[in-house]
Amino acid sequence: SGILEVLHCVLVESPEALNIIKEGHIKSIICLLDKHGRNHKVLDVLCSLCVCNGVAVRSNQHLICDNLLPGRDLLLQTRLVNHVSSMRPNIFLGISEGS
Repeated sequence: SGILEVLHCVLVESPEALNIIKEGHIKSIICLLDKHGRNHKVLDVLCSLCVCNGVAVRSNQHLICDNLLPGRDLLLQTRLVNHVSSMRPNIFLGISEGS
C-alpha cells in the first residue's frame, strides 16, 4: 500500500508523469481494485490520473472509463430519482442600521 501512496504523490506533483501513463498502467491499477476491493488508496491514484492542477486529463478519464465500466461489479449500485423528497428552506437574515 505504500507504493500506492508514492504513486499518488508523484502523479499529483508531476504533470509530466501523467503524460507517460498508458492503458496498460491504468489496467494494472484497476486490477488492484479486483484484488483489494474499493481501497481508498487505489481510488486516490485513479483520481490523480483524472485531474492535474484543476484541469481534466481527458485521455486518462476515457481510458479509466473504458476499462472500469465494463466490470460493473466494481461499482456501487445506485439509482436515479426524478424528484427530491426533502429540502430545507433557505433562511435569509437581514440587519438594518439602527435595529
